[in-house]
Amino acid sequence: MRKVLIQIYKIPKHKIVKIENGFTRQQATSRYVTKNRARAILGIPKLAKVIIYVGRPVRSKGFDALLIAVSKLRQEFPELRCVIAGDVNKVVSRWSLCRSCAANIILTGFLTPSELRKWYAAADIGVITSYSEQCSFAALEMMDAGLPIVSSNGMGLRDMFIDGINAFVVQIGNVVKVKRYAKRITDAVQTAFNTSTSLQKLFIQYNHRLLSTKYSSVEMANKYMKVFRNLEPMKNHCRSSPLHANTTRRARLAG
Repeated sequence: MRKVLIQIYKIPKHKIVKIENGFTRQQATSRYVTKNRARAILGIPKLAKVIIYVGRPVRSKGFDALLIAVSKLRQEFPELRCVIAGDVNKVVSRWSLCRSCAANIILTGFLTPSELRKWYAAADIGVITSYSEQCSFAALEMMDAGLPIVSSNGMGLRDMFIDGINAFVVQIGNVVKVKRYAKRITDAVQTAFNTSTSLQKLFIQYNHRLLSTKYSSVEMANKYMKVFRNLEPMKNHCRSSPLHANTTRRARLAG
């Protein structure tokens, strides 16, 4: 994104400040029920493999590739459940891609934060397939919920996730080659399911540290305050400029 601002919009480097979304994790553990409890509440089998996607079901979010991947994954994991949380109306236009895996799809519609946390608690893996994001809040929620994450390397997301460090990162490749992208999503989800619990825990711990530092609401507030403080010298400089003096003098005369 920084390169886009500099190369395309010609914004000077010194005027660009990157500020990530802030996330508050106060009493996070008390806000999530156990996986078994969540599945009992939501009617999901204990042994099902569950992935969750949160967001608009549109092509720019990689939704088509996700549905193709689900149709492949169900062959290895017959009890797979793909939870799609959000606007269900747009799913209808993509339903042709779901016909072979309709039994594996769960459409929740819009959810309150407390309802969404139950679905996060019931899931095994969080999936983010977007071609581009800013600082994905759904990703922060998945990190907070302690989910292993399969993410694309789309703009914005590549700044949040490092393959083998805190996520299973999928290369998008040529954006028009959706089936190839779907194959890479399939492989990444399979890898995530088959990865040892100990390695998954390392990913989760890394993400929790990020939430307490880089993505904390305090860090976000501090960065905004720094921007505002840096604006003060510019404000004083403008006040002392001849243009400001002339403008002020004309305003007084007009008054």
